[in-house]
Amino acid sequence: MGLVGCGDPIAATGDTAGASTTGGTSPDETTSGSTGETTGGTTAEGPCAPGAPRSCFPAPPGIEPVAPCVAGVEICTVAGEWGTCYGAILPTAQDCTTPEDETCSGAGPCGGVLRWARAVEVLGEEHGVAIPPAAVAIAPDGAIIVTGALRGAVNWDGEKVGSQGQADVWAARFSAAGEREWLYNFPGDEVDDDSDSTLWSAGNVDFTADGDLLLIGHSLDTIDFGQGPQGGEDGEAVAVRMTPLGAVEWGRRFPLRSHFDRALTIAPAGAGEVWLAGTLHTSADLGGGDLYSHGHGDVVLARFTGDGEHLWSRRYGDPGHQEVRAAAEMPDGGLVIAGHLEGELDLGGTTIASAGQADAFVARLSGDGSLLWAQRFGDNFMQHARTVNVGADGRILVTGHFVSSIDLGGGPFVTAKLPSEYDPDWKVWQQGIFIAELSQDGEHLWSSALIAPGESTYLDSVDRGPDGTIALSGWGAPLFTGPTWGAEGDAWIAVLTAGGDHQWMQRLDTSGGPHVAVTDDGAVIAAFHSGELVVQGTTVGSNIGLTILKLGP
Repeated sequence: MGLVGCGDPIAATGDTAGASTTGGTSPDETTSGSTGETTGGTTAEGPCAPGAPRSCFPAPPGIEPVAPCVAGVEICTVAGEWGTCYGAILPTAQDCTTPEDETCSGAGPCGGVLRWARAVEVLGEEHGVAIPPAAVAIAPDGAIIVTGALRGAVNWDGEKVGSQGQADVWAARFSAAGEREWLYNFPGDEVDDDSDSTLWSAGNVDFTADGDLLLIGHSLDTIDFGQGPQGGEDGEAVAVRMTPLGAVEWGRRFPLRSHFDRALTIAPAGAGEVWLAGTLHTSADLGGGDLYSHGHGDVVLARFTGDGEHLWSRRYGDPGHQEVRAAAEMPDGGLVIAGHLEGELDLGGTTIASAGQADAFVARLSGDGSLLWAQRFGDNFMQHARTVNVGADGRILVTGHFVSSIDLGGGPFVTAKLPSEYDPDWKVWQQGIFIAELSQDGEHLWSSALIAPGESTYLDSVDRGPDGTIALSGWGAPLFTGPTWGAEGDAWIAVLTAGGDHQWMQRLDTSGGPHVAVTDDGAVIAAFHSGELVVQGTTVGSNIGLTILKLGP
């Protein structure tokens, strides 16, 4: 998967969709003039003297035969054509347990080296034990916060921790070295449903100016935040505020439901207040009276005091479908939201309309909820914004999925149509990942696309550190312009510079997608729920447990 920078277009064919924009010689280009020798790729075909040898190195563009790679030899056949290349040692995936550069790319030492790992073992198979992490974040003091759902029982640092209901919401705090400081799980009722109690996703953990945690999730049936059971419908959103020591200040549930993923996202606001943004499918009362959806889904915005008391709430949308997937606070106390829309969305004076099935959108609001600007991105196929992050300087980082094409302001990115795995005669759109940075005023600063040749790739989470370092996680078949290659179905973590340039990528031998957060020094904290997890040749997790690890920087 190429990392395409600054709006460079990607060709729509499966052969070139992941081409690098960093230059280099194509395998089909002549590199040596009259001698027929080449140090990268093969030469242009032409008559040759039978039995004549020449050097060959059929590697990707820009890769030279430097150690440990070695050029081979091919012999001219009796038909006057160059034959098979023998003896070449070609680049392979970077092995971070060795000092060699197996990619022969000159990238230097392996980035993202495993620093430490902590694993939580499950106890027994009752209830299909699972503790899938939902989000990971770095607290202002450098501690690690991980949230998720708990079914059954686990051995957590020698202590047996079990769910009181079918699936409990949990939150835990770890030191910067990965040592557990506290764990709190919010019990629910014992129910017969097989699904998890929470459907968390990236961006659902945030921090107030004084270091308090703001958490969002979904609940099955009743849930107790330590202040007495709160009942409601299955799948309703819940919000919690906790101190750095793990004490619950308040916990509330909201009659906002979603078939999957998020119905609500949370962010701190100015004056110690709290933002809520989400998707309204039917009706809900957030504290200011009933709000009714005008279609399949509408945008809902609300603001609460620091104690969780309702200040105001509003609904926006038409009979189409509009959905908020992420929200982040601006330095001035305002809010940025991101998601996708079908139909029209007017957030207060500016109407944006989709070009087709679903378009990504980003909007910025002032502290009182007034719209400052809104933009939509996409064509008449599917484009979804999934995460948004705001830096200390107010720059806005937005990521998501797309098929067909998307132009984020620097030129179009394009995916191909691929044969369906179920019917080769039927073509389906390849899915790619987009990432872009916008100014406070919504102006395009840079954008990139991650597109795997002949495969779809999927985004799990994104975070940006204080120094601007960007971490992305996902799974699929990525191929970055850099030292490491992935493989189909593998999870991966990639790190980019503040300007979107590739730094390193690590492939992880697990099908479970990680959640990531960036530390102050540019390292990545990742949390997984999977079976056996192998990182750089080392088994660091097993038995369907929770694994937390540090990579890099």
